[in-house]
Amino acid sequence: MSKNRRLLMWVGASIVFLGIFFRFFGSSVDLLQTRYIAWKIPDVMKVPVELADRSVSTRVGKAATFGGYDFELPWDDVVESKTKNSGRMELVKFGSGKMLLISSSAPKEFVNGFFETARWDREAFRQVYGERPVQSDYGMYRFLLNTTPSQVSFFSPRKDLTGCSMILMVKAMAMPPMSSGLFSVETNRFAGFQYGDPRKNTSRVAVELFDGAGGVEFTFEAGKRDAGRWISQGEINRVMQSVQRSTAAERLNGALKVLVQEHNQE
Repeated sequence: MSKNRRLLMWVGASIVFLGIFFRFFGSSVDLLQTRYIAWKIPDVMKVPVELADRSVSTRVGKAATFGGYDFELPWDDVVESKTKNSGRMELVKFGSGKMLLISSSAPKEFVNGFFETARWDREAFRQVYGERPVQSDYGMYRFLLNTTPSQVSFFSPRKDLTGCSMILMVKAMAMPPMSSGLFSVETNRFAGFQYGDPRKNTSRVAVELFDGAGGVEFTFEAGKRDAGRWISQGEINRVMQSVQRSTAAERLNGALKVLVQEHNQE
């Protein structure tokens, strides 16, 4: 065998070896990363399940408005002097010690933040994962929350392994701290997710609701003075099922749409 032929065979064998090495060991690194994220933050292994308890509290409450949304509070002991408002966030405190943090978001605010945080090319993401996640914040949350480490294995394509580890990191950052449950929720006007199960005596539960015009988040907290009494699912459902865009906000949106249409026609 000639020297040149032996050299070519050695180079060819080396290329095959390196290809196998990076295919298996490179994939192993990505797979280990997904498993490490799951070990470090077990909540990323959860996926939303349907909320079984749909009861609604009928106790005396109070109507409230914030950020263009109307809703009912299941308690009437609001301490007005301790209620704080800061832009798109409001903290409501109650005499019982309970607290409710409310915040609102603009349309596709989370979608845009996702691509800024993950530094992922939007078009490349769309080609791999489809159009639905990038159309709305609800679609993106649904995509993230349904992604788990179990969806990839040692034999998955490298791009799927790399993508999964990145998605899990964003999922971990996007989810409020919770370990008692993750649920999908729906009302006549909104769809979203609930983080935490009050049946398991958790003192904090967060709910995110979305429609085509943005979103609103409610974080319920029992507070130290209310320890042992907790917050019921029926009370949380009272707020969720009553949420609607306020009449004033709807009128303003309607007026803005008319102005835009008139401007486009000129």
